[in-house]
Order: sequence, then structure tokens, then C-alpha cells
Amino acid sequence: MLYVNTWDRKSVQELLTVENLVAWLKTQNPKTKYSYMNGSTCLITRYLHDNGYTDAATGGYYVRIGNEREMHVIPTILNDIAKHDKPFLRFRTFGGALKKAEEVLVA
Repeated sequence: MLYVNTWDRKSVQELLTVENLVAWLKTQNPKTKYSYMNGSTCLITRYLHDNGYTDAATGGYYVRIGNEREMHVIPTILNDIAKHDKPFLRFRTFGGALKKAEEVLVA
């Protein structure tokens, strides 16, 4: 029987939660750097790529998957976690994002 590996992946909206982002960040190297301003390598794009959406692209508060017409809204809290209190042009780390995300979960 034909099997497509994207059948088992979670929907974009299911993935865009603090809990799921934290679970993923815990599996990543905390020293890995990313640019918040680069939509092709930012935290949310990398997260979606690792979860089966290799054609995801982010921009501002939205995600587009491949050629889909629909834009998925990135929850404000996830955007806040991704930028975690650094100037826009500074690199951030997965460890810093994890710390911010865990603070959000406790609050």
C-alpha cells in the first residue's frame, strides 16, 4: 500500500502551541543560533520544517505552506518566544527560546 510520510504529521495549527514548541526545543542543541528576521531560517520555520512542513515559510505573524492559498496565523506568544527580548538584528539561540517558552508555561 502506498504510504506518504506526511500523513502522520500534526496540522500546522496543532504545532503552533507553546507546549509543542517546548517539546521540540528540548530535543534541539540549545546553542544553535537563528535570525529572528530571516523568515527562511527563523525559529518557527525550522520547527515546522522538522515537523514535516519542509516547504513552510514565515513572514511576520503568518506561515505559508508551499503553494497553499491559506496563511496560518502564528500566535503572538510564539512570536514573542521567537524574538525573546533581543534587538531585532541580533542572533538568538534555541536555548534562549526554550527558557522564554518555559517561563510562559509557568506563568
